[in-house]
Amino acid sequence: MSEQNPLLTISTLPNKAPAFEQIKPEHYLPAIEKAIEEARANYNAIKNNEESPSFENTLLAMESASETLGTVSSIFYNQLSCMGGDDLHALVEKIGPLSANFSSDIILDEKLFARIKTVHDQIDS
Repeated sequence: MSEQNPLLTISTLPNKAPAFEQIKPEHYLPAIEKAIEEARANYNAIKNNEESPSFENTLLAMESASETLGTVSSIFYNQLSCMGGDDLHALVEKIGPLSANFSSDIILDEKLFARIKTVHDQIDS
């Protein structure tokens, strides 16, 4: 789907601006699902990293772990705000819970929290 989904391809426009003229409502849900899958894999790699937790392999890695999801979500919610439309409003009922569940899974992940705590505790030592 990424070959056909402009939300999942790197834009060739200046500053990698989204190609809004190519984006259709049916692109959003598959892009969000794919981005969540990618982010989940990135977070799993972080929390299962056998190296001792460090700023680089934990916090910096987490900063970019859901970059695609952030980009796709930003485009969706910005388009929803300025363009609206029944198609986009209907997608909120699907995308909202997917995003919320994913965020909860990350925030409540004990293994990730343990790595963050280890990094935090190293500050004082």
